[in-house]
Amino acid sequence: MITWMQRHKSWLVITIWISTIAFVGAGFVGWGSYNYGKTGGDVAKVGDVTISYQDVNEQYNRLYSQYAETFGEQFNQEVAKKIKLETTAYNSTVSSALMVNYAQDLGLVVTDKEVSKELVRYDAFMKDGKFDKEIYIKVLSQNRNNPKEFERKLKQDILIRKVQDIFNKFTKNSDKEIETISTIYSIKDDIDINIISASDIQVDKNDTKLKDYWEKNKQQYLSNTKYKANISEVAIVDGDEKKAKTKALKLFIDLKKAKQKFEKTIQIDPTDMAISEDDISNIQKAQKDKVLKPIQSGDKFIIVQVLQTIQPKPLAFAQVIEEVATAYKLQVLVKQKAQESLENFKGTSIGSINMDKFEPIEGLSETQSQAFYSQIFTRQDKKGIIAVEDKNIVYHIKKSVFGQTSSAQTRDIISQKLDTIKVNLVMSKLLENLKTKYKVVRY
Repeated sequence: MITWMQRHKSWLVITIWISTIAFVGAGFVGWGSYNYGKTGGDVAKVGDVTISYQDVNEQYNRLYSQYAETFGEQFNQEVAKKIKLETTAYNSTVSSALMVNYAQDLGLVVTDKEVSKELVRYDAFMKDGKFDKEIYIKVLSQNRNNPKEFERKLKQDILIRKVQDIFNKFTKNSDKEIETISTIYSIKDDIDINIISASDIQVDKNDTKLKDYWEKNKQQYLSNTKYKANISEVAIVDGDEKKAKTKALKLFIDLKKAKQKFEKTIQIDPTDMAISEDDISNIQKAQKDKVLKPIQSGDKFIIVQVLQTIQPKPLAFAQVIEEVATAYKLQVLVKQKAQESLENFKGTSIGSINMDKFEPIEGLSETQSQAFYSQIFTRQDKKGIIAVEDKNIVYHIKKSVFGQTSSAQTRDIISQKLDTIKVNLVMSKLLENLKTKYKVVRY
């Protein structure tokens, strides 16, 4: 497996960085992190584009998630180190920066309207079918992000896709190419399955194995970054914000010049404070001992001086037991039960299925059924397990036969996939040239 990943990781990277930013998923699932020896700041500069530690860390998470989804429990932190996934994440982020430079030199721009259209594609930001700004800010805050930073990355991603669209125009497929590959899509599989669902499994929270699982994975359950800080406050009296702000600014100057002392020294978590996203970002990026301008928080103004960054640390088992139990159920118990089912297989027939005609499978949602379809036709083993969301589907392919010619819809899908492959090849060649055009400075 490691050999295969070593050979194919560059291809996987190209596929990921030209796709849409995976916010609700790999970017924040906490599979792991790439530690450059610091927790913030810039890592490199590519042409006019600066790469931050956070950019590389999020790309590492996306790559880790992609491998974990493909290889399941065979892939872990140890394997990630062996294939040097951290280096791949850095190189992938550099590739994205190269493409952004190229897009800007071509004169491509991204409008606020385009960003707005992109934001409404994320279900996590929706309420009653509409984009909700309050939920948007809350979700980003929970994932240690803010709208300004998220939208900056979104704009970069849109720029990259615009470059991709240019090359799409030059990758038309011939009828012969489509016909050859569509033959594969006409294959029908007669299949029996057994669905192992997490909802059917109970976790004993007193089981020592649950705590052992947490011990091995506790780096995934971290506290937020906190800060030791000096704090002074100015209350807003009788709703007079202007007067309170004037008083706070005067106090700010006195504190900055050390003419007055701060009221108290405490630990703060900016994401838990009733302040704006920009103010949260300013605290997170503040240099040590810098006195920040007054920040409005509800019915008061606060003045903050960050003294020390308190790095995230594993939360106590009792604090995350529910979250750990859910992960343990999905990553261990469901897989164990599925393996037992595979060894003593007794399934239910779902008849013959093929890629050309989709039909929902009883016991699976439409989305889960589609995911099963997309994976089953790539499997070479007659028996196996396919993980889909909170389910493991144990399957047995009893026989495979060629069906009729693929439909027009399937031929269109095949053509789109061929386009993607061709664009990937063109993009990889383009990157080789861009590396000679834009200077890459690593800090």
